[in-house]
Amino acid sequence: MNATYSKAYYENVSRLLLSRATKSISQKDPEQVLTATLEMVSHFLNMNKGRIFLWDTQTAKLVIRYSHGLTAEQIHLGKYEISEGITGEALGSGNTLVIKNVKTDPRYTGKVSSSIPKEKWSKSYIAVPINDADHALGVLAVEYNCNNDEDVKQSTHILNKIAAMMAKIIHQYELNDFSVYQAA
Repeated sequence: MNATYSKAYYENVSRLLLSRATKSISQKDPEQVLTATLEMVSHFLNMNKGRIFLWDTQTAKLVIRYSHGLTAEQIHLGKYEISEGITGEALGSGNTLVIKNVKTDPRYTGKVSSSIPKEKWSKSYIAVPINDADHALGVLAVEYNCNNDEDVKQSTHILNKIAAMMAKIIHQYELNDFSVYQAA
């Protein structure tokens, strides 16, 4: 099945997202950079409800620290144990997980989606671990409505590049407590 967009489109989007985010790093406002990146992912890749989960030392869980398109209630509901659900599994395994239909995947907990009727849930979910060389830092996750395998492949490739860039920001600005996660 051919992609909805050309390979050149995905290459241009990848360059644009990484370029804008890299330029934003010099602004020394990591929260703005991460949130703006999620907004651009939504705009250019039609991936909705982007969220970045980081470790919370108070609850000993992964929590949503940065997001685009989520309500305050949805952010509050987004708390996961290591290896819980798709998000926790992505962190625990270190692997990107692409779920084509959340309604049929038993790993999908639906915590964030529970505040809306099930028939309005997005169809797909992509969870990308955010890793630096030595640590699992968090998870970048998005909801996605796409049946085209090539689009999913290209978009997931871009998300992996973005997660690598986010790892640098998270590490540079010490936005996560690495020692707590290591000990967990």
